[in-house]
Amino acid sequence: MAAGLARMADAFGQVDVTDLDSLEVLEQAEGDLSEASNRVDDHLGDECGI
Repeated sequence: MAAGLARMADAFGQVDVTDLDSLEVLEQAEGDLSEASNRVDDHLGDECGI
């Protein structure tokens, strides 16, 4: 999850809203963060019953 957050911060720092490539990088980082969050949710559900 930390790696996803770091990538998101890097991508966000380089975003130029007029550049479609910059926006694509941000969307990719967001997808990575969502995937990591889902794994944490699954683990907490399986291991901790949360």
